[in-house]
Amino acid sequence: MITGLPGLLARDLVVPAAEERELHRQAGELLRRLHDAAPPAAAGPGPTVQRIEEDLARAGMLLTTPEAALVRRCAADLRSLLPGLPMVPTHGDVQPRNLLWDGATRRLAMLDFERAAPGPAVADQVRLAYGPWDRRPDLRTAFRRGYGRALTPVEERALPSLAALDALSGLHWGTVNADDEVLSRSRRTFARLICGTA
Repeated sequence: MITGLPGLLARDLVVPAAEERELHRQAGELLRRLHDAAPPAAAGPGPTVQRIEEDLARAGMLLTTPEAALVRRCAADLRSLLPGLPMVPTHGDVQPRNLLWDGATRRLAMLDFERAAPGPAVADQVRLAYGPWDRRPDLRTAFRRGYGRALTPVEERALPSLAALDALSGLHWGTVNADDEVLSRSRRTFARLICGTA
């Protein structure tokens, strides 16, 4: 857990498209291994859904009225979908700044497991789907090839709802920690969801 690994953060890389696809394919492969590390368990409401009003109050003036309405609607949708989303070991923060790519060996490693917890497998795709995959469907395809399966219909329906809750969390966290990257992703996610281009 504390051994240093060679490579650079994927967020900081400029690599050929084929190499970037391989990076995402390996990310899918690694996440599948993590998700399969324990038998799936029955889903519960989850802390994010349970504390939605508290999170909305904490975000306060950071949210527009349409964004707050979207979050409430997505939380309600997610509650109805949870029985079809078994809990597995998840990383909790899969995004390019937590992926380490060694260009010399073309090997990927994952960093920053501080948010690891049981959760729906699809939750680990939220920050990719509303980040680097936004205009790069080839990266999503590469990831899914490495992961070994497409999303189930329930996961497809849950992804936008999980993204809205993640954007809410990111808006608050990014403001408190002055993290422009997280704030920007949160705003883009809200804009995309409100425009219906989830």
